[in-house]
Amino acid sequence: MVNGVEAGHRSVFRCGLAEGLLTTGSAPVGQPLSVRLSEVPLRPTPELLEVYAATFGTPAFTAETVLAHVTAEGVYTPPAS
Repeated sequence: MVNGVEAGHRSVFRCGLAEGLLTTGSAPVGQPLSVRLSEVPLRPTPELLEVYAATFGTPAFTAETVLAHVTAEGVYTPPAS
């Protein structure tokens, strides 16, 4: 709920995190470490296929079709000892 209005939506993609490539920078132990997950495939959910079919007709893709690849990166900062 946002300001009393339902703001929920259905899931449209599944991320294949296990299929992505995990890389890290180098850093001394205990120091922040750069982390990158790349080439993660996005596939449609059954909910997306259902809505697409109801709106546009039979989709030209399936639940196993990779619609895009994404990359995410960030910095891991270990807890202070």
